[in-house]
Amino acid sequence: MKFNPTSKPFVDPDNDPVSPTQQKVLTHADYIWQRIEMIREERNMTKSAFATSIGITPAGYMKMINSNNCSKPVAICIEYRHGFDANWVLTGEGSPRIDQWDKMQMEIEHSLLQDINVFFSQKLKRTRPMVLNKDLNARQHRK
Repeated sequence: MKFNPTSKPFVDPDNDPVSPTQQKVLTHADYIWQRIEMIREERNMTKSAFATSIGITPAGYMKMINSNNCSKPVAICIEYRHGFDANWVLTGEGSPRIDQWDKMQMEIEHSLLQDINVFFSQKLKRTRPMVLNKDLNARQHRK
């Protein structure tokens, strides 16, 4: 489906995504360009500002919208910058919103566990020879 500037991805006429007084409610969108435009309109951003916020040029943004195609890195940028799940942006499956705090907590815990693992493995490599030599020295003194 080609981009049609007159069509809006919002089915509900009472759902105005840019109204400051109304709660912003996302509706169903079948195409990638509709989901991306929904996010942009929900954020009340111009196409140029939205493109810059996700690290692409305005021309690249229009090409992405017109071709109904979004790369995984761009979807990840949308996730981290605007809080919309990258999988939902690409496929429309799952929940549109993600909890950034939960995601960051999981990443921090994973990083912390890796650092602890590296620390202890390095400590064990340094102390193992000392322990082995201690036992060897103790045997020699007993004789």
